[in-house]
Amino acid sequence: MRVLHVTPSVARSDGGPAEVIRGLIPALHHRGVAADVLTTDKGLAPSDNDLIVADWVRVVTSAGPSSVTFAPHFASAMSDGLSRYDVVHVHGFQSYPGTMAMRIARRAGIPYLIEPHGALDRYHWNTNVLRKRAWLRIADAKNLAGLSGAIYSSELEAQQALDVLPDTRAFRMNLAVDEQLFAIDRTTKREGPAKIVYLGRLTKKKRVDLVVRALAETPLRERGARLFIAGGSDGTIQDPNALAHEIGVGDQVTSLGPVNSARRRDLLSECDVFVLPSEDESFGVAVAEAMAAGARVVTSQHVGIAAPASENRALKVARNDPASIAQAVVDALEDAELPGRARAHAEREFRWSIAAAQAENAYEIARAGDTP
Repeated sequence: MRVLHVTPSVARSDGGPAEVIRGLIPALHHRGVAADVLTTDKGLAPSDNDLIVADWVRVVTSAGPSSVTFAPHFASAMSDGLSRYDVVHVHGFQSYPGTMAMRIARRAGIPYLIEPHGALDRYHWNTNVLRKRAWLRIADAKNLAGLSGAIYSSELEAQQALDVLPDTRAFRMNLAVDEQLFAIDRTTKREGPAKIVYLGRLTKKKRVDLVVRALAETPLRERGARLFIAGGSDGTIQDPNALAHEIGVGDQVTSLGPVNSARRRDLLSECDVFVLPSEDESFGVAVAEAMAAGARVVTSQHVGIAAPASENRALKVARNDPASIAQAVVDALEDAELPGRARAHAEREFRWSIAAAQAENAYEIARAGDTP
């Protein structure tokens, strides 16, 4: 089995898809799947050299607006040697590389799959929706009609994608986390006030403001809990420290700014509760990481992995309001078995070996041309 992965970027600064490539491709190789990557130089930095020097990665030069990722030599690079591949796996949605990859694969008779990485969630799709509908109609209509399937990281993502791809076969592929998280030792009990951690970009949809306001609610105010916020801001929300001072909990909030992977692991190992009340997460990698680290987790129903994890009593789900979040945090703190259930769930679900097996199953079905 030979599979060509096409992605606009493998720069870590572009987030999700780049990390999927780093985790999934080696796991596919381990299973005997010959997986290669075709990408562009969009956003590449010295920290991305770990990937671009790999002999299974080809990089072409991009030009023009980064939102489109136009690459003048992409089509020739895509066509070169395409006949060697059994399946094409396209990452992302509505980029020049993705659209061209589907068009070229379709015309060559090579089965192709798309992994939207949350781009078809209603929250994202409804942003600049007129431009997206025009692209779909003008550039991608035939491409999407010819899809062998779409790969989704959660049932929530698959359900919301039906608005755009109602007739496309859906495949599930869980995302995964750093294996080092499973080895974190949490047997040492902490003393002092409860330590709550938020890890992620400070953007409007993540609703870190609700976590700050939860500190002022009666259940947490009585405990004097401390909140540590790690992540860079996109400038669209009020500074969490300013909000904390406004509502009288300024001495309970510490902003750490962006953190590297080592500091991220430290925070997950030290926290009593991890909280992410996001309004939209097709999967929820930060939630999966916290569970793998054996942390207590409070999140919202809008996080892709929340529902199945909640069914296994592996995390607490709160409404998107401060009082509900505060009560869920207290409930999590009082549940002594929650960390063990969280890690056990993560060990069953969030490993790249599992993702690779799920991806290979999708490839086999696509290659065989099986219909649902």
